Amino acid sequence: MPSIEESAENAPAPNPPLRIAVLSNDFAIQIEDSFIRAINKACSSVPDFSTPFIDFFNPAKSQNHPEPAEYDLIVLNGGMVDPMGKDEWLLKLQEYILKTVEYHSKKKIIGLGWGHQVICVAFGGKVASLEEAEIGVQQMNLTAQGSRMFPFAIPQYRKIYIHEFHTREVKIPGHGFIPLAWGNKAFRNHANTILTLQGHPELDADSAKALLDATIAPLELEEAQKAKFKKWMAREHDNIQVWERILAWVKE
Repeated sequence: MPSIEESAENAPAPNPPLRIAVLSNDFAIQIEDSFIRAINKACSSVPDFSTPFIDFFNPAKSQNHPEPAEYDLIVLNGGMVDPMGKDEWLLKLQEYILKTVEYHSKKKIIGLGWGHQVICVAFGGKVASLEEAEIGVQQMNLTAQGSRMFPFAIPQYRKIYIHEFHTREVKIPGHGFIPLAWGNKAFRNHANTILTLQGHPELDADSAKALLDATIAPLELEEAQKAKFKKWMAREHDNIQVWERILAWVKE
Protein backbone atom coordinates (compact mmCIF):
# COMPACT_ATOMS: atom_id res chain seq x y z
CA MET A 1 0.00 0.00 0.00
CA PRO A 2 1.49 3.40 -0.96
CA SER A 3 2.31 5.81 1.81
CA ILE A 4 0.45 9.07 2.31
CA GLU A 5 3.41 10.91 0.80
CA GLU A 6 3.43 8.67 -2.28
CA SER A 7 -0.33 9.03 -2.71
CA ALA A 8 -0.02 12.80 -2.56
CA GLU A 9 2.76 12.77 -5.16
CA ASN A 10 0.69 10.61 -7.51
CA ALA A 11 -2.54 12.58 -7.07
CA PRO A 12 -3.69 14.47 -10.19
CA ALA A 13 -2.75 18.12 -10.19
CA PRO A 14 -5.70 20.45 -9.58
CA ASN A 15 -7.04 22.25 -12.61
CA PRO A 16 -5.60 25.77 -12.84
CA PRO A 17 -8.21 28.51 -12.41
CA LEU A 18 -9.74 29.89 -15.56
CA ARG A 19 -8.78 33.36 -16.69
CA ILE A 20 -11.82 35.31 -17.86
CA ALA A 21 -11.88 38.70 -19.60
CA VAL A 22 -15.16 40.64 -19.50
CA LEU A 23 -15.70 43.51 -21.94
CA SER A 24 -18.61 45.72 -20.88
CA ASN A 25 -19.26 49.15 -22.34
CA ASP A 26 -20.93 52.00 -20.52
CA PHE A 27 -23.44 49.99 -18.52
CA ALA A 28 -25.55 52.30 -16.37
CA ILE A 29 -24.27 50.66 -13.18
CA GLN A 30 -21.17 48.77 -12.15
CA ILE A 31 -21.87 45.08 -12.72
CA GLU A 32 -18.49 43.65 -11.76
CA ASP A 33 -19.70 42.36 -8.39
CA SER A 34 -22.73 40.70 -9.96
CA PHE A 35 -20.49 38.94 -12.49
CA ILE A 36 -18.10 37.73 -9.82
CA ARG A 37 -20.92 36.44 -7.57
CA ALA A 38 -22.62 34.51 -10.36
CA ILE A 39 -19.45 32.94 -11.77
CA ASN A 40 -18.05 32.03 -8.36
CA LYS A 41 -21.35 30.45 -7.34
CA ALA A 42 -21.36 28.39 -10.53
CA CYS A 43 -17.73 27.36 -9.98
CA SER A 44 -18.51 26.11 -6.49
CA SER A 45 -20.88 23.50 -7.91
CA VAL A 46 -18.69 22.34 -10.82
CA PRO A 47 -16.25 19.52 -9.94
CA ASP A 48 -12.53 20.38 -10.08
CA PHE A 49 -13.11 24.08 -10.72
CA SER A 50 -11.06 26.66 -8.89
CA THR A 51 -12.20 30.24 -8.40
CA PRO A 52 -11.37 31.98 -11.70
CA PHE A 53 -9.44 35.18 -12.27
CA ILE A 54 -11.74 37.81 -13.81
CA ASP A 55 -10.52 41.03 -15.43
CA PHE A 56 -12.83 43.78 -16.70
CA PHE A 57 -12.35 46.02 -19.73
CA ASN A 58 -14.33 48.96 -21.11
CA PRO A 59 -13.79 49.04 -24.89
CA ALA A 60 -15.90 52.18 -25.29
CA LYS A 61 -13.91 54.41 -22.93
CA SER A 62 -10.40 52.99 -23.05
CA GLN A 63 -10.57 51.12 -26.38
CA ASN A 64 -8.40 48.62 -24.57
CA HIS A 65 -8.94 44.97 -25.47
CA PRO A 66 -7.62 41.90 -23.65
CA GLU A 67 -4.76 39.92 -25.15
CA PRO A 68 -6.53 36.71 -26.25
CA ALA A 69 -3.58 34.45 -25.43
CA GLU A 70 -3.80 35.48 -21.77
CA TYR A 71 -7.39 34.31 -21.25
CA ASP A 72 -9.44 31.12 -21.47
CA LEU A 73 -12.73 32.92 -22.04
CA ILE A 74 -13.56 36.32 -23.49
CA VAL A 75 -17.00 37.67 -22.55
CA LEU A 76 -18.67 40.50 -24.46
CA ASN A 77 -21.39 41.92 -22.27
CA GLY A 78 -24.02 44.63 -22.30
CA GLY A 79 -24.38 48.21 -23.33
CA MET A 80 -26.89 50.72 -24.68
CA VAL A 81 -25.16 51.67 -27.95
CA ASP A 82 -26.67 50.56 -31.26
CA PRO A 83 -24.45 47.65 -32.41
CA MET A 84 -25.21 48.64 -36.01
CA GLY A 85 -23.57 52.03 -35.41
CA LYS A 86 -20.31 53.33 -36.86
CA ASP A 87 -18.59 54.65 -33.74
CA GLU A 88 -14.84 54.19 -34.01
CA TRP A 89 -14.57 52.15 -30.80
CA LEU A 90 -17.43 49.90 -31.93
CA LEU A 91 -15.79 49.16 -35.28
CA LYS A 92 -12.52 48.45 -33.45
CA LEU A 93 -14.34 46.03 -31.17
CA GLN A 94 -15.83 44.17 -34.13
CA GLU A 95 -12.38 44.02 -35.72
CA TYR A 96 -10.99 42.66 -32.44
CA ILE A 97 -13.61 39.89 -32.47
CA LEU A 98 -12.79 38.89 -36.04
CA LYS A 99 -9.02 38.97 -35.50
CA THR A 100 -9.32 36.92 -32.33
CA VAL A 101 -11.26 34.27 -34.23
CA GLU A 102 -8.72 34.36 -37.09
CA TYR A 103 -5.50 34.26 -35.06
CA HIS A 104 -6.70 32.42 -31.94
CA SER A 105 -9.05 29.95 -33.57
CA LYS A 106 -9.61 27.82 -30.46
CA LYS A 107 -10.29 30.73 -28.09
CA LYS A 108 -13.71 30.58 -26.45
CA ILE A 109 -15.83 33.72 -26.83
CA ILE A 110 -19.29 34.35 -25.43
CA GLY A 111 -21.64 37.23 -26.14
CA LEU A 112 -24.29 38.15 -23.57
CA GLY A 113 -27.12 40.58 -24.31
CA TRP A 114 -25.55 43.40 -26.30
CA GLY A 115 -22.53 41.14 -26.82
CA HIS A 116 -24.79 38.59 -28.53
CA GLN A 117 -25.91 41.32 -30.91
CA VAL A 118 -22.50 42.81 -31.69
CA ILE A 119 -21.02 39.38 -32.47
CA CYS A 120 -23.88 38.75 -34.91
CA VAL A 121 -23.21 42.14 -36.56
CA ALA A 122 -19.46 41.43 -36.76
CA PHE A 123 -20.25 38.30 -38.78
CA GLY A 124 -22.66 40.01 -41.16
CA GLY A 125 -25.92 39.90 -39.20
CA LYS A 126 -28.49 42.64 -38.64
CA VAL A 127 -30.01 44.10 -35.47
CA ALA A 128 -33.19 46.19 -35.17
CA SER A 129 -35.23 47.85 -32.41
CA LEU A 130 -38.02 46.07 -30.57
CA GLU A 131 -41.47 47.60 -30.22
CA GLU A 132 -41.16 47.12 -26.45
CA ALA A 133 -38.12 46.37 -24.32
CA GLU A 134 -37.70 42.79 -23.07
CA ILE A 135 -36.63 43.05 -19.45
CA GLY A 136 -36.75 40.64 -16.53
CA VAL A 137 -36.60 36.85 -16.38
CA GLN A 138 -37.86 35.54 -19.71
CA GLN A 139 -38.46 32.11 -21.18
CA MET A 140 -35.97 31.12 -23.87
CA ASN A 141 -37.29 28.36 -26.11
CA LEU A 142 -34.49 26.09 -27.28
CA THR A 143 -33.97 24.29 -30.56
CA ALA A 144 -32.86 20.65 -30.58
CA GLN A 145 -29.26 21.88 -30.76
CA GLY A 146 -29.93 24.22 -27.86
CA SER A 147 -31.30 21.38 -25.74
CA ARG A 148 -28.06 19.50 -26.29
CA MET A 149 -26.06 22.59 -25.37
CA PHE A 150 -28.07 23.12 -22.18
CA PRO A 151 -28.95 19.58 -21.06
CA PHE A 152 -30.38 20.76 -17.74
CA ALA A 153 -33.42 22.08 -19.64
CA ILE A 154 -36.40 19.73 -19.33
CA PRO A 155 -36.23 17.74 -22.61
CA GLN A 156 -39.93 17.75 -23.42
CA TYR A 157 -40.18 21.51 -22.92
CA ARG A 158 -36.81 22.65 -24.31
CA LYS A 159 -36.74 25.93 -22.43
CA ILE A 160 -34.65 27.82 -19.94
CA TYR A 161 -35.36 30.96 -17.93
CA ILE A 162 -32.81 33.75 -17.97
CA HIS A 163 -32.59 37.47 -17.20
CA GLU A 164 -32.98 39.66 -20.27
CA PHE A 165 -32.44 43.40 -20.62
CA HIS A 166 -32.59 44.68 -24.18
CA THR A 167 -34.40 47.04 -26.53
CA ARG A 168 -33.07 45.52 -29.76
CA GLU A 169 -33.06 42.07 -31.30
CA VAL A 170 -31.13 40.13 -33.90
CA LYS A 171 -33.14 40.16 -37.13
CA ILE A 172 -30.62 38.38 -39.36
CA PRO A 173 -28.07 35.99 -37.79
CA GLY A 174 -24.37 36.26 -38.48
CA HIS A 175 -22.82 33.92 -41.04
CA GLY A 176 -21.77 30.48 -39.82
CA PHE A 177 -23.92 30.25 -36.69
CA ILE A 178 -26.25 27.49 -35.52
CA PRO A 179 -29.49 28.59 -33.77
CA LEU A 180 -29.75 27.31 -30.20
CA ALA A 181 -33.03 29.11 -29.44
CA TRP A 182 -36.01 30.32 -31.41
CA GLY A 183 -36.33 34.02 -32.19
CA ASN A 184 -32.58 34.44 -32.83
CA LYS A 185 -31.93 34.47 -29.08
CA ALA A 186 -28.96 32.11 -28.91
CA PHE A 187 -26.30 30.86 -31.33
CA ARG A 188 -23.19 28.72 -31.49
CA ASN A 189 -20.69 28.76 -34.33
CA HIS A 190 -19.80 25.58 -36.21
CA ALA A 191 -16.35 25.43 -34.61
CA ASN A 192 -17.97 25.45 -31.13
CA THR A 193 -15.77 28.35 -30.05
CA ILE A 194 -18.38 31.14 -29.97
CA LEU A 195 -21.58 31.08 -27.93
CA THR A 196 -24.08 33.95 -27.84
CA LEU A 197 -27.18 34.50 -25.70
CA GLN A 198 -29.75 37.28 -25.70
CA GLY A 199 -29.66 37.10 -21.93
CA HIS A 200 -27.74 38.13 -18.85
CA PRO A 201 -26.95 35.17 -16.57
CA GLU A 202 -24.71 37.48 -14.53
CA LEU A 203 -27.74 39.40 -13.23
CA ASP A 204 -29.84 38.64 -10.18
CA ALA A 205 -33.02 40.39 -9.02
CA ASP A 206 -31.18 43.10 -7.08
CA SER A 207 -28.64 43.98 -9.78
CA ALA A 208 -31.33 43.88 -12.48
CA LYS A 209 -33.55 46.28 -10.50
CA ALA A 210 -30.62 48.62 -9.90
CA LEU A 211 -29.85 48.58 -13.61
CA LEU A 212 -33.49 49.33 -14.44
CA ASP A 213 -33.59 52.27 -12.02
CA ALA A 214 -30.44 53.68 -13.62
CA THR A 215 -31.80 53.43 -17.18
CA ILE A 216 -35.39 54.64 -16.80
CA ALA A 217 -34.68 57.90 -18.64
CA PRO A 218 -32.88 56.50 -21.73
CA LEU A 219 -35.39 53.65 -21.97
CA GLU A 220 -38.32 56.10 -21.69
CA LEU A 221 -40.32 53.69 -19.54
CA GLU A 222 -43.61 54.49 -17.90
CA GLU A 223 -44.21 53.62 -14.26
CA ALA A 224 -46.50 50.73 -15.19
CA GLN A 225 -43.81 49.22 -17.40
CA LYS A 226 -41.20 49.68 -14.70
CA ALA A 227 -43.40 47.92 -12.14
CA LYS A 228 -44.07 45.06 -14.56
CA PHE A 229 -40.40 44.54 -15.34
CA LYS A 230 -39.43 44.61 -11.66
CA LYS A 231 -42.02 41.93 -10.98
CA TRP A 232 -40.54 39.79 -13.74
CA MET A 233 -37.06 40.26 -12.30
CA ALA A 234 -38.13 38.35 -9.20
CA ARG A 235 -39.05 35.20 -11.15
CA GLU A 236 -37.16 31.94 -10.74
CA HIS A 237 -34.34 31.55 -13.26
CA ASP A 238 -31.60 29.23 -14.51
CA ASN A 239 -28.77 31.78 -14.52
CA ILE A 240 -26.36 29.79 -12.37
CA GLN A 241 -26.98 26.59 -14.33
CA VAL A 242 -26.30 28.54 -17.51
CA TRP A 243 -22.96 29.64 -16.06
CA GLU A 244 -22.15 26.09 -14.99
CA ARG A 245 -22.68 24.97 -18.58
CA ILE A 246 -20.62 27.87 -19.95
CA LEU A 247 -17.70 27.02 -17.66
CA ALA A 248 -17.82 23.37 -18.72
CA TRP A 249 -18.02 24.44 -22.38
CA VAL A 250 -14.84 26.52 -22.01
CA LYS A 251 -12.91 23.31 -21.36
CA GLU A 252 -14.44 21.28 -24.18
